[in-house]
Amino acid sequence: TIPKKKEFITIRVAADILDFSTSTLRHWDKIGKLRAVRQPNSYRLYKMKDILKFIRENANLGKIRTKRLLTG
Repeated sequence: TIPKKKEFITIRVAADILDFSTSTLRHWDKIGKLRAVRQPNSYRLYKMKDILKFIRENANLGKIRTKRLLTG
């Protein structure tokens, strides 16, 4: 099935939100730190709720730079 567009974002958008490279996100997917959903064409999509959860869990630990998120 094709995921709903509003629920999923591309790896580029996820990387921009988190302020990490797409290579980092691919690595995290590989090791299970932040899982992506694979499309039939092998593209990675990320659930927006998983991105927000990741931010909540890691911002308090100083692992994510949330300033970029707040300033747009």
